[in-house]
Amino acid sequence: MFEQIAVGLRRAIADGSVRPGDRPPPRELPARLEANMHTVLRAYQSFRAEGLVSMHRSRGAVVVANRSRASAALAELVEELADRARALGLKPDEPAELLREAMA
Repeated sequence: MFEQIAVGLRRAIADGSVRPGDRPPPRELPARLEANMHTVLRAYQSFRAEGLVSMHRSRGAVVVANRSRASAALAELVEELADRARALGLKPDEPAELLREAMA
């Protein structure tokens, strides 16, 4: 079942029916595929390791298929930073400025 889920998402990404930025709904998949939720989450962890999706607490899984693994990993960290900045009440330009300073 894990492989069916993996093959299905890879195929959907390849044929364009799932595009970067899309959020495949993991909670709907178990019912549709008659799969255990843990099996679906295992597949998503595999996609994350491959750089196909980025996992976010606030947004769930987001397809990043056209990114490199490094870029996908960085996108995930940026999402976590954005979530944390919002929780702290920071304005959008504040974390950006801190990152600019750190990268200099």
